[in-house]
Amino acid sequence: MKNPARTLPIVIVLSMTIVTFIYLLVNVAYLAVLSPFEILSSEKSSAAIAVTFASRCMGVMTWVMPLFVGASVFGSINSEVLSLSRLCFTAGERGHMPIILSMISVNNLTPIPSVLAMILVSILFQFHEDVFILIQLTGLAFTVVSAIAVCSLLYIRRTNPTLNKSRFKLPIYLPIVYLVGIISIGVFSVYDSPKNALLSVGLMALGIPVYIFGVAWKRKPTFIKSGMYRTTVWLQKVLNVVQQEVYADCVEVKSHPTSPVLAID
Repeated sequence: MKNPARTLPIVIVLSMTIVTFIYLLVNVAYLAVLSPFEILSSEKSSAAIAVTFASRCMGVMTWVMPLFVGASVFGSINSEVLSLSRLCFTAGERGHMPIILSMISVNNLTPIPSVLAMILVSILFQFHEDVFILIQLTGLAFTVVSAIAVCSLLYIRRTNPTLNKSRFKLPIYLPIVYLVGIISIGVFSVYDSPKNALLSVGLMALGIPVYIFGVAWKRKPTFIKSGMYRTTVWLQKVLNVVQQEVYADCVEVKSHPTSPVLAID
């Protein structure tokens, strides 16, 4: 991208507008073909509503609709894997999560441990019988995290406007509009299901003792440190991963044969 400061905001606005318009047309089509009773009885799932719509309008081509739904979900999963795994990776680098999550594959240079951690959590979620409760719980947590992140961005931009040295800078109205929208979604979700909202807040609060144990508690007993170290080394061997700094040093040594030998414990 030659001029991201000009091109990227245009791309973001146009893409979001087009996607929103397409989803709006899809919902209008559902309402035009299906009765309110059929929509409410479709297991409260957009995929089930889409299949019901296809069976009414597409005849023998009904089987195509699940493929379209799967393609839409795949795009969402792809973006979530790329973004959330890198969040875990960065948190591991900062010491806010286990150090194994900050390591990359020696062969592919990808954060394999953080991706596998996401997959493990996703598999555990599959054992819950009601996926919609999980969506509500994680949705509110995502809303809170997003609102805090955008507020932090606005605060930094206000108090330290020269921190960003690059030429790229989003118009200030974009994060403000996003913040208003995300707060509105959070308020509506709390109003719609206060019990699940309270449960979501309780689950987020469980991170406090985990943070105290893993980050704030510096003087851990020797047996705990030894166990954490042995577990990290074992996972390194199984996954064939190292920290970025170690990999960069190894590459530098290989590219400069006359440099001193790098010793890695």
